[in-house]
Amino acid sequence: MTSAADQIEVSNSTSALRGTLEDFSPAEILGLLEGTRQTGALEVSGDCTGAFYLDDGAIYYGETDTSTPLHESIVRRGLITEPGWAIANEQAAGGKASLADALVAQGTCSHAAVQQLVTDRLIDAMFELIVSAKSNFEFIPGERHPLIGLPVHSVAFLLEEGHKRLERWREVAAVIPSTAVVVRIASELPPNVTSLTLDPDEFRVLAVVDGRRTVAEITGALGASALLVCGTLHRLVTVGACTVVQ
Repeated sequence: MTSAADQIEVSNSTSALRGTLEDFSPAEILGLLEGTRQTGALEVSGDCTGAFYLDDGAIYYGETDTSTPLHESIVRRGLITEPGWAIANEQAAGGKASLADALVAQGTCSHAAVQQLVTDRLIDAMFELIVSAKSNFEFIPGERHPLIGLPVHSVAFLLEEGHKRLERWREVAAVIPSTAVVVRIASELPPNVTSLTLDPDEFRVLAVVDGRRTVAEITGALGASALLVCGTLHRLVTVGACTVVQ
């Protein structure tokens, strides 16, 4: 059996790595880029659309089109204000500082908080890449994201974490079998549930549950990942705060 490395030549000067996930698995593609210590962006389009950024073969950032925009995620978590984001982004674009350093300087967050947010987004993106059935990919050598300079992750770590998300997805699917499902808020909590605490992301999901929108429509309205929305609805249905109506 021939490997991706046997079939595709990658060079630093040309975008030679391209194909479809029907022919090569994420592990083969990213393993090849890691093994040849590539720097650039792996762009994906199709069922999964997004990009993964590598520096010397290791991955430091990634997101898909279902991800909440980076600045919204940072602002929503209270790590920085909108004006602070604009200043930090301008400083990074002007080469005065890395985006991560500029965010820390302008906001109330630490490098550790930024790194945790970025890592969570990257693992979510890896999950979407793993479950993608029909997507095209192309590696763009030299392409960089403003967050370059953050701690990097190995392909093995990200694939492992992505598969953990997949196991979680299977658990969720027992209650939310597809994104065509419609969920409504229950008229009251079960007697055994005296209180229910929601984090900001869960509250955003609950706020748009109206008994008419499908899970897919909720995901699109929020610009959130399907895993986040389905995971939240799985919890709400399990505790009796919501019910599946279709």
